[in-house]
Amino acid sequence: LLNLIAIPLLTFCLLASDADVLQEITDLLKDPAFFNLSPTGANKLNANAASIASFATIPALLLSGVVFDVAGRRPTIIALLLMGALCTYLLPVSSPSKIFFILVRVGIQVSMVCLIGNTLVNDYVVAENRGKATAVQNLGTTLGNVFSVLVMYTITTRQGEYMKYSELGTLQVMWAVLMYF
Repeated sequence: LLNLIAIPLLTFCLLASDADVLQEITDLLKDPAFFNLSPTGANKLNANAASIASFATIPALLLSGVVFDVAGRRPTIIALLLMGALCTYLLPVSSPSKIFFILVRVGIQVSMVCLIGNTLVNDYVVAENRGKATAVQNLGTTLGNVFSVLVMYTITTRQGEYMKYSELGTLQVMWAVLMYF
């Protein structure tokens, strides 16, 4: 029963903060104090970064399976959460370098995809309940995304860029600490 709560909670927490980071990126790129790009330029850079990040996730996913097996589930999940938090903290600092921004954006997406591709259901749930556990995990992912759009975006959109990404990065660190215990 505890695993049926912990697994969706992890994906809820992950999507609650990381999805908001991805929503806020275009605003950062358009902000005159940071990248000062036109709306078209901001969307183009963000789309290019997302495409590059998508290609980077393929080898990262293959490697993450090995890392999950060698280093263990908990340390790997904590490391991925902390990697996502570090990249979130670095987003506003990445300006005005588009290359640094793309690298940070790749780090965020790789950490998210590898975390969502975790093996917790197979490791901690008995075979007859894995279907239910996967459904509940996906429910946590969906609810985290909805929470991010409805609540987190509303809260963070009114703040300055440094504060916004500091709060989101701190939430990600809190998820890592929660996962540790």
